[in-house]
Amino acid sequence: MIKNHLSTDDIVDSAYSIIVEAVRRKSERQYQAALSSLMRFTILEDVLSRDPNRLTAITELFDRLHRDVDVNKEPLFWLQYSILMTAADNLPAAENFIRTAYARAAASPGFQTFQIDTYALRLLLTIEERVDDEEPVKRFDEILGKIERVRSMVRDQSRRFHAIQVLDAIEPFVSQRLSSFGPSEIESLIYNIDLLRENLDFLPVEEKAATGANQIRAGLLNAKSRLLARRRLLQ
Repeated sequence: MIKNHLSTDDIVDSAYSIIVEAVRRKSERQYQAALSSLMRFTILEDVLSRDPNRLTAITELFDRLHRDVDVNKEPLFWLQYSILMTAADNLPAAENFIRTAYARAAASPGFQTFQIDTYALRLLLTIEERVDDEEPVKRFDEILGKIERVRSMVRDQSRRFHAIQVLDAIEPFVSQRLSSFGPSEIESLIYNIDLLRENLDFLPVEEKAATGANQIRAGLLNAKSRLLARRRLLQ
């Protein structure tokens, strides 16, 4: 109903007012739900789906929001801003905003970074996948750290769905940057892929079906096969 009867400007203005107020009153349960929904890029994109210029409208909304002192402090706002910039194909801004999300999380006692970690892994893999294959993988150590972090979520029932979904970005990253990997990087990736596979194998059958774990596992094994072939070539 909202998307059919309100203009883009009306929706954006309403979203701005509600988000700002919800951040101020986020300790109240009813405002937590509003904040979780309206600050999410995918929700906003869906609500504005009839507008071909929706990315511009959402970008302008987030530019307004980040100027609010309280919104600016929210780690998940910067996560969503990063997701928006990725959708707009502005990866440098997306990377900058995900780092801001971590900075805001560090300044928020008790804040758990699980959501940021999963998206950060996908973003870093995507950025490196697009780099010229002759260049070194500058973010390799950071990617490994995120893989280890996400791997720990796979056995956590409350977090595993999103953790498993992000693993589909590993195979294209490996395929695209294969010739950039040195021996130590190859060994590290093989080791981590094996650990990921073990965690996926641990899941009950119904969980594998619900999360698409078998398809993800197949992609990881394809990546491992490429790495093993590269290792043999370097020996």
